[in-house]
Amino acid sequence: MEKCITFEANIQAPGAMSDFFTDIAQLSFKTRLEELKDYAHASFDIQNEQLFNLLNEAQGCLYGKKYDFRSIFSYQDFRERLPILQNSDIQPYLRKMAAGKPNILWPGICKHFVKTPKNGGQKSGNNKHFLPVSDQMISENFFQGINDCYALYLKDHPDSRLFSAFSIWLGVDFKEENLGNISSVLRKNMPFILSLLTFPNELPEEESAKEQLTEEIIKKCQQDKISNFQGTPSRMRAVLEKAYAFFDKKSLQEICPSAEVFFHRGMPSVNQMEQGVEGLNYQASYCSAEGFFGIQDQPGEAALLLMLDTSVFYEFIPVNLALEPQNAVPLEEVVLGKDYRMIITTCSGLWRYCSEGPAIRFVSEKPYKFILCNN
Repeated sequence: MEKCITFEANIQAPGAMSDFFTDIAQLSFKTRLEELKDYAHASFDIQNEQLFNLLNEAQGCLYGKKYDFRSIFSYQDFRERLPILQNSDIQPYLRKMAAGKPNILWPGICKHFVKTPKNGGQKSGNNKHFLPVSDQMISENFFQGINDCYALYLKDHPDSRLFSAFSIWLGVDFKEENLGNISSVLRKNMPFILSLLTFPNELPEEESAKEQLTEEIIKKCQQDKISNFQGTPSRMRAVLEKAYAFFDKKSLQEICPSAEVFFHRGMPSVNQMEQGVEGLNYQASYCSAEGFFGIQDQPGEAALLLMLDTSVFYEFIPVNLALEPQNAVPLEEVVLGKDYRMIITTCSGLWRYCSEGPAIRFVSEKPYKFILCNN
């Protein structure tokens, strides 16, 4: 199932290297770009494969035995047998997983749990949910999605020097708690090669440490070449405000002349995608504590490409209907222009889990693309 593309090379400091990494990456991504083309004509087959891969891998787990995954032979079996779950429903399983018990919702011991507030990202005091994130999810979903972002960006910018300088991971603003602490978890588990080209070494999870991190990022911009920034626009603006004052400059290009792109990791609204960031190239992606679900695959287009083969099976329930199993429909039955809540089954052990993120609205079906809705 794993498709995550990696590339190896003798490591040098980014400031001293030629653009060997970018050239190698462009060659490595060619096969993956061909696979992404299959989204336009084989979406149902791809999703069916994801579903049965997930069921087969988890059939020996507590949850797989409870619902007898071994005897599920069709999507209809799956839909009729498994309930729609919300975060409160999985808490008994998560308590066992957090205690170190293996093979509960997914094979093995879960090492990572991310925080996410209730009510679809709206604050509720200190009352937070937790979600499991498996090592497999980190590799096959999150970093596959990030690599796909690079592949699509390099396709549209063949003269890019993306890997000739450092990437700055900004993290998120404290107001964007719907992302939880997934940025920190991903930074700690980054593939080795990407880790060498990424600053900082880790992202703090406490808001009180953000000011110190901002100062460290500014110093890094002063000392080394930077090719890209990754995070949310609000966090980017906060860093830029400090950087302009520190350098007494009025544009990012004056501070980081080699910077070329801002990768938006979060839940981008259409307005954010239209605005871009400080004259940089811009690419949005839908990445939350629940998973990596969509990428802006065409520059300037508001829609996000639904990621079909990254160990996630999707279902959808119209926002005006109750969260009942019979109301869920697979990808092939969605209607363009209609608003849906997303129901996800993932290799972290989220089985028919109702996403707490925004509703989505499909605007294209060959391939499937969507925008995020406010409701």
